[in-house]
Amino acid sequence: ANRDHRVDGLETGLHRFEHGLTVNYVRSLCLEDSTAIGRDLAHARSFSENVAQAIDEEIHRIIQECHDRARNIILAHMDVLQSCAALLLEKEKIHREEFEALFAA
Repeated sequence: ANRDHRVDGLETGLHRFEHGLTVNYVRSLCLEDSTAIGRDLAHARSFSENVAQAIDEEIHRIIQECHDRARNIILAHMDVLQSCAALLLEKEKIHREEFEALFAA
């Protein structure tokens, strides 16, 4: 259960990141005046709703692909992650050699 809770927390963080990335990307494409962050995006858009949807879908696809890859890496190395967390709780700081040794164990 702890393993799933930690992975769920990671997923929540990645979804927040995805939302922020999408909003910032669309703002950078849409805003005529970059200082007007609070402006309604609908008034500043210079492309169609279809293009906006395509951008959103592509960003979502890229983020989902990276999310899936990151999740698989974390799950594949959960034992190393747990060992690293335990060692950091014990020592608060570890050196590269100690970290790399966790993968050899």
